[in-house]
Amino acid sequence: MKKLFIAINTIVIAAALSLSLAAQTKNERQMAKPDANKMRVGQKVSLGCKNPGSHQDVAKTPSVTNTTGSVLKKGAKLSWSASDGDKGVITLDKDIAAGGSVQALGTAGQSYTCQAWTLQ
Repeated sequence: MKKLFIAINTIVIAAALSLSLAAQTKNERQMAKPDANKMRVGQKVSLGCKNPGSHQDVAKTPSVTNTTGSVLKKGAKLSWSASDGDKGVITLDKDIAAGGSVQALGTAGQSYTCQAWTLQ
């Protein structure tokens, strides 16, 4: 009798769960799945980054250079990090031509090296 009760409960629970799935329209089920064609993860592209070498008591100002050979468009996000743990993101307010530079702003520091990149 106990096994029969467990079997009936299992069937009822499974049926209840399948009813909620059956109640969804085909479009709702498709919307729940991410579309691999629309989800794009960018490829990390290295940029030039250097310490201008000046004394930086107030904030460090690494110089990030577009070394990609193509224009970085307005709105692109450039990430940078310094050897002392400082880091940041620059959102471009204008296009940066190949070879062009933009200055980042971080916390005070000197004697650091940096690296920069963007996702394309």
